[in-house]
Amino acid sequence: MPYFLLGLSTYWKIIPTNFQTVQYDKPFLAYMDTAITKAQRLYDADNNNYEACFFLSAAYGFDARLHAERHDWRKATVSSKRSLDYLDKSREANGLSPEFLFGQGLFNYYAVWISNEYPWLRPVLFFFPKGNTQTGIQQLRTVGSTGFYTATEARFFLMRILSSEREHEETAALAVARQLVTDFPDNSYFERNYAMLCFREGDWAACEQTSESILRKLNLGMPGYEGYCGRYATYFMGFLMQYRHRKPAEASDYYQRCIVFSEALANTSGGTSL
Repeated sequence: MPYFLLGLSTYWKIIPTNFQTVQYDKPFLAYMDTAITKAQRLYDADNNNYEACFFLSAAYGFDARLHAERHDWRKATVSSKRSLDYLDKSREANGLSPEFLFGQGLFNYYAVWISNEYPWLRPVLFFFPKGNTQTGIQQLRTVGSTGFYTATEARFFLMRILSSEREHEETAALAVARQLVTDFPDNSYFERNYAMLCFREGDWAACEQTSESILRKLNLGMPGYEGYCGRYATYFMGFLMQYRHRKPAEASDYYQRCIVFSEALANTSGGTSL
């Protein structure tokens, strides 16, 4: 458990930069490899050890996610298959803990999503079980409200899924984002997503308050608050100054700052996605 949680903590240092930073890759993978090694010993001693199955499934799953973000599809596929194997072995323990539903929820949703978004990967998916979009979303809701180890991760994915163009349930996504920001007020990724969803839903007051909070924390140099957050927050503030407060000079200043953030990010990572 300690190595898995340390790996999870390291993983959250990668997320705010849209997975552009690679400086945490090695320590993250090292923590997950150690968690896998120790869990494998427990499983080898007792193949009915569901706790070992959980950590093996979870560690391989997060390992696969990072390799997928790095476009190393071979390693991502191997780790995904191993994760699913241990997930399947723990299936009968679903009633013991909602944690076991986390992996199943992700798989049920993304097995369908990947097939639709990446048709060229369908031959690989042939060797995996079939997914179910709505079942996956419901399982993530369950883990998000009742889980311990993976509740935050479940809500993180649920927020992304519900706000996506495919699901387009932004009101529901906003509720999840609001809960995440309440529980983790200094998480830059959650704050910028909350500001974005407030912007989309027309909650101008909350969007402005959150954007100001982001810029204040960025100026203080708080961990996780950098160019990505600044770009979103300055754009939202520019828009609000222009159309809500009718202050064109202040709007222009925020837009100019947004341009500076965007150009700096383009020069350093080439990444512009959320």
